Amino acid sequence: MSGQAAEQERQFREALDSCPAALVVVDEEGRLLVHNARLRELLGYEKEELDLIDTRRFWNDLEQRSAILEALHENPGPLLNEEAVWRTKDGELRHVLVSYVQVAYRGGHVSFVGGKRLSWVYDITALKRREAQIAEQERQFREILDYCPAALLVVDDDGRLLFHNARLRALLGYDAAELNGFDSRRTWVDLDHRARIIESLRRRGGQLLNEEVVWRRKDGETID
Repeated sequence: MSGQAAEQERQFREALDSCPAALVVVDEEGRLLVHNARLRELLGYEKEELDLIDTRRFWNDLEQRSAILEALHENPGPLLNEEAVWRTKDGELRHVLVSYVQVAYRGGHVSFVGGKRLSWVYDITALKRREAQIAEQERQFREILDYCPAALLVVDDDGRLLFHNARLRALLGYDAAELNGFDSRRTWVDLDHRARIIESLRRRGGQLLNEEVVWRRKDGETID
């Protein structure tokens, strides 16, 4: 290899090493042929430990891996952003997105000796933790709303019930399932009164506080 070619190769591998996504090139048996620094950082291995390592050791769900490989054999085109869980050297689980961008099946070609699959891996563990945190915050928020002493209604433009709390169910005598998409007009004794309220809100916007109305429960009883 000439000095110029060697320098180009060095620069190429340096670019791969500093890439924010982990690079994985494997042979037909899943042994690791080429990787970059991001993969070592992601999984906690030393460079020498990853030489020809069986990449099945990374996968927490080997059945998912098998399904992916079967899909690649049947359709060797790119497979992008497959969400998976990998295991680090110390056993920690990491959420990742795996994209197979080059597969040497059915005439394809991976530009490394013996390489059959080239993929990029992004660590999304922090994102998944954030999603879980947001989901828990939403659960707690909904729980607070459910225990509110006042009945809560959120409706669309047609008056269909989108969200409610336990106090509304207790007030009207319906089960939660019965109120999904419920036409809230059925609770009003005086629909003309309802129409005037809505017209006032559309015209003026803002809030309307403590409007006294009469509603009808599921059993037909009226309530103020």
